Amino acid sequence: MSIALTTAGLSKNYGALQVTRAVDFSLPVGARHALIGPNGAGKTTFINLLTGTVPATSGSITLLGEDITGQRPDQRVKRGLARTFQVTSLFPELTPMQSVTLAVCERLGLTARWYKRTGEHRAALDEAAEILARLHLGHVGHLLTRTLPYGQQRIVEVAVALALRPRVLLLDEPAAGIPSGESAELFEVIAELPEDISLLFIEHDMHLVSRFASRVTVLVAGGILAEGTPAEIMANPEVRTVYLGNSEGHA
Repeated sequence: MSIALTTAGLSKNYGALQVTRAVDFSLPVGARHALIGPNGAGKTTFINLLTGTVPATSGSITLLGEDITGQRPDQRVKRGLARTFQVTSLFPELTPMQSVTLAVCERLGLTARWYKRTGEHRAALDEAAEILARLHLGHVGHLLTRTLPYGQQRIVEVAVALALRPRVLLLDEPAAGIPSGESAELFEVIAELPEDISLLFIEHDMHLVSRFASRVTVLVAGGILAEGTPAEIMANPEVRTVYLGNSEGHA
C-alpha cells in the first residue's frame, strides 16, 4: 500500500506541557481518514504540525516519501499538502470564482498580476470554473462569498484548496457551525473528490464519520488511543468511555 503522509514520534511541547505525544501515524494514498477525540485532545495542533504552522519539538513528517519536517508551510503546499480551517478563512468580498482563480494563479506564480490582466489567464479562469462545477458551485460562482449560506462557504474553502492541486488534503472540522442538513451536503461533495487525493478530516459527528471515513484515529491527551474502522472504534470500550460515552453518536 502506498503511503501519502507519515509521522514518526511527532511531539509538541510548550514548556513542560506536552500537547502532542510521540504520534506515529500513516495516511495511505487515497485514504478517507477521520481524526476524532474529545475537546483539548490536540487534534488541531496535530494538523498545525503537519502543515508547518506550528514547529514540532521532536519527531518527523514525511510527505510522499520526502521529509518535510523542517519545511515552511508554503513549501509544503507546493509539495502537495493543503488544508482548510475550523473557521472559514475566505475573503467575503470576493466571489467564489475570484477566490478560486486567485488560488490557481498562486499555484502558477501569477498572483502579482492576476487582477490587472485577468483576460490573459484564460486557463486559470477555465480551471477555476471546472473546480466550482465539480463541487456543485457553478451557479453561485459570481455571487459575493459573504452572501452564500455558511455550508456553501465551507465548500468554497474546499474549492480553493483543490485549486492548489493537493495530493493530501487536511480538513479541520469542515462541518463546524453548519446545520445538519448542510453538513451532509458538504460531506457528499467531499466524498466525490478524486480518489488520488488523500483526506484526513477532523469531525465530531460520529454519524458523518461512520458514513464517510474508511478508517478512524482517536486522539486523547495528544496521543493515539486507538485506530480502526468506524465500526471497530464505535465498539471499542475504552473509546466509548473516554470519548463516546453514552452519546448517540455525537462527541
